[in-house]
Amino acid sequence: MRLNDDLWFSDPQNGQIEIKNGSNSGWGTLTGNFNPASSREYKKDIETLSKYVAFELLENLRPVRFKYKEEKDQENLGFIAEEIPELIAVKNKKSVRTIDIVAVLTKVVKEQQKMIEKQGRDMQEQLNAMRELQAEVKQLKSKDYMAKN
Repeated sequence: MRLNDDLWFSDPQNGQIEIKNGSNSGWGTLTGNFNPASSREYKKDIETLSKYVAFELLENLRPVRFKYKEEKDQENLGFIAEEIPELIAVKNKKSVRTIDIVAVLTKVVKEQQKMIEKQGRDMQEQLNAMRELQAEVKQLKSKDYMAKN
């Protein structure tokens, strides 16, 4: 956003707002917590993200390592905005709404936790069944031994 010929702001997609002078030679950086509005009063058509959509979105995200052209020595992690699925992409495909990715990750982790807990219960049931079968085998072997002697 250009305020005048001598001062303008840009968002380099790294969580900071940079301030440039008109000749593009001076930089300043504002850092801090920039939180998107998330109150129910700002939203409409609220619905729970389905696990199927969340898993599909996550599958279609490609995390990358990269350097910004203006910061040749600083390595970053992130995504390529043009590759982000439509549901979580900004309209101009020049930046990424990271809070949307956090929502997808939250849903996927919660679903995976349910799967892990179910697998734990299933394993415990199988272990219990195996112990019962081992006890029966032991009892049958004991009866067979007694019958032979």
